[in-house]
Amino acid sequence: MSFSGDPVTEMPIPYRDISRNHFSYRRHKKQKDEDISICECKFDFGDPDSACGERCLNVIKNTECTPGFCPCDDNCKNQKYQKCDYAKTKLVKCEGRGWGLVALEEIKEGQFIIEYCGEVISWKEAKRRAQTYETHGVKDAYIISLNASEAIDATKKGSLASVSSSVDFPFSIRFIWS
Repeated sequence: MSFSGDPVTEMPIPYRDISRNHFSYRRHKKQKDEDISICECKFDFGDPDSACGERCLNVIKNTECTPGFCPCDDNCKNQKYQKCDYAKTKLVKCEGRGWGLVALEEIKEGQFIIEYCGEVISWKEAKRRAQTYETHGVKDAYIISLNASEAIDATKKGSLASVSSSVDFPFSIRFIWS
């Protein structure tokens, strides 16, 4: 597979880069205080890696710590989504494969790369859009499952993570975190 060397400044259809999901048919659900999972981590200033690492209860449960509730406060390392703490990447055109992401830094095993963002829509709307995209010849459509009743459509607005699903990249794993 070959890549063009320059970052791409224009996607094939009108596209808007976003860093948070947009909720077009419902409001974003705000978490109730009683539903917030609070870890038992303790930050040690002598050991910067002590804050919410692999032994953190929330990390084990694939749940981010909630700002204002985590005992490690600003030192918490389990808020990658909320802080948009992404690996450095660039968008490239892959010959015969569509669009893809190339890492601009070494990515360690288990490292958070990027969040898949787009429009959160119902499955009914996802099916309708998929048919519309097909009818209009849109080849680079990016709709993924969020849960049993919703999908994320990053075709017209989304994060650059959407293009990572179009390239055969066996070294990445997608997780759904709460």
